Formats: sequence, C-alpha cells, structure tokens
Amino acid sequence: MMLSQERHREIVTGTGLASGDGLLRVLLGMAAIPFWMGTSARNAMFDLGLRTAKKVNIPVVSIGNITTGGTGKTPVVALVCELCRELGIAPGIISRGYRSLDGQANDEKLLLELLLPDVPHVQNRQRILAAEEILRSSDRPAPGMLVMDDGFQHRQLHRDLDIVLIDATNPFGYERLLPRGLLREPLESLKRADVVLLTRANQVSNATRATLLQQLQSLVRPGVPVLSVSFEPTQLVGVSGEIRDIAIKEKQIVTAFCGIGAPENFFATIRKLGLKLDPEQTIAFPDHHHYTATDLERVRKLAHAERSDAVLMTLKDLVKVRPLMSSWREDAGFKSQLWALDIAAVMPEQDRERLKQRIEGLSP
Repeated sequence: MMLSQERHREIVTGTGLASGDGLLRVLLGMAAIPFWMGTSARNAMFDLGLRTAKKVNIPVVSIGNITTGGTGKTPVVALVCELCRELGIAPGIISRGYRSLDGQANDEKLLLELLLPDVPHVQNRQRILAAEEILRSSDRPAPGMLVMDDGFQHRQLHRDLDIVLIDATNPFGYERLLPRGLLREPLESLKRADVVLLTRANQVSNATRATLLQQLQSLVRPGVPVLSVSFEPTQLVGVSGEIRDIAIKEKQIVTAFCGIGAPENFFATIRKLGLKLDPEQTIAFPDHHHYTATDLERVRKLAHAERSDAVLMTLKDLVKVRPLMSSWREDAGFKSQLWALDIAAVMPEQDRERLKQRIEGLSP
C-alpha cells in the first residue's frame, strides 16, 4: 500500500480521522523493526571496522540528513560550493541521482546545473564510482574538493567532513524510524556528524530555536558546531530564463505548486512575502515528481478558476516544467504567469565563517 506524504503524516502523528489509523500505526511500527535491524547492522559493520570506507585523493564534504523529506540539501550544496570557490578551491559534485528517469539527470542535478553551470556533477548510486569518474574526466581540470549530496547514510565513500541538516520545523521525524516516523536511522547516529546545520531556523520562534540548539548539542560529539541556516527568496525566474526582482504587490493572488519533500514550507515562504495563497490555491505533487502536460493543465485550470495573477513554483520544479512549456500550445498567457521562486541558503555571518573555516581546514 502506497501512502501520500500527507496521509502518512496524518497516520504517524495521530491527526487523521480515519477509524483504521490506529491499526495502521501498529503495522507501520512493526515494519520499522526490520528497517532498524538493517540500519543497525550496516552501521555496526562500519563502526567495528568490518567494512571500511574507500578514500579518494581529494577531500570529500558530505551533505546529508537523518530524516526523509526536504531539509534543504540542494541549496546547502550550492552554498558549500560557493564557499569552496571563495577559498580558491574548485568544487565537484557527486550524487545518487534519486528518482532519475532512464539514467538521465534528476531534478537536483538539473537544478544544480542551473545554479552552478561551471561545477562538474556526476550521478551514480555507487558514489565511489561517481568520484572516480569526476576525477579522471578530461573535459575540465579535476576539482580540488568533492561535495557529496545526500551522503550521510552512504558510508562506502570516506568523507572528510560530515555535514548533517536538521529541519527546525520537524527536527526529529516524530522520533521514530521509517516507516513509523521519518527517521532514516536512530538519533544516536548524529555522533558521526562533524557539523550540524539547523535549517529553516527562521521559521520557528527564538525559544524553540534555543531549545533545539540545546537538544542537538546533547546529541553530537563535544566540540561539534551546531549552526543555523535559513532559506530566503532572492528573485523570480521565468520559464524562458528571464529574471525578475521580487517586487510583489501586497495581497496579490497567486496559485502555487511544487513536488518537493516539504511543500508546506514553500507555501509558507510565499505567504510571508505578503501574497494571498489560500490552501485551495495550492497543489502539492509527490517529492521528485516527473511532470506531465496533464499536471500543468490541472495547474492552469486552478489558476484560472482562482483568477490568480501569477503561478509560483520552486526552481527544482522549473527545471522539469521548462521542457514541457517549450511545446505548450494551449493558453499562451499561462506560460507568462509561471515563475519559480529562487530560494538560497543564508547563514548568519558568524556561522557562515565557522563553516567556511571547517572547509578551509580540509584543503591540502
């Protein structure tokens, strides 16, 4: 049985009203037992030295998380690459290529190519093979540092810096392992982290943020920094690549859609800009959704019915929607309504400098 993200959340949190939710929670809890056994066995193999991670001859920085869903890895990958270049280090990106079609670039790779067109990026489920490929490529000079996207659970490749992202709006995945909760491994695994980034730190109160920082300090090794990062809208990007400043009229009516791990966080960002976005004006597709013309027609009809002034999505959606719009022959005005909200990772200057120092310390 496949559950939507929203339905799964209702069941695991007990907020759903269906009569069978209690039984489903029991079943999900039972299914979490073999997941825990497999995860624990894999970690024990590496922790005890029965399996060893393979090294490459340049430093590797891993960006990962401990829960499923959108913690903001892609903008943080872009931020780390930016910090590398500020230090005079040429970065390269390796990733799994999750939910790619027929070996093609997945949405994260397409987005990072848009944000960082000059940074090489290789996808492979076996990240060691991706690292070897990017280092032997003759297309451009070899990078001086590798940034591994979604690498915390991928322990086969040695990393010199393990950065773990924790979403402040749902930090511990309901404190239960998949599929009963959202944890990909027990919270004790945070002892492996070298840096923890509390993402969406600006979306919780100061008191909540202070409590989370204190909790995280108790979960990591002594001396491991726990830093904050927020995701701030910077500009609007059209389907044809045009750029527009975010000069939005208050209470302007919009429709919004996305296919990301945390859709409500994206919709909340839009509302904070002062735009009118009621729940019925949003469509949340599954994470990593591959869009079709039928999907876009659904969005168009909703925008027309709501008399929206614009239709907003994330950049991750834009890179998958753009090829469909190149042959769009229906409502010509709809194409001009479509805009992606470019959201970047922003850190307090002191935290940004501390992260930059940790990366600089890896440089040969």
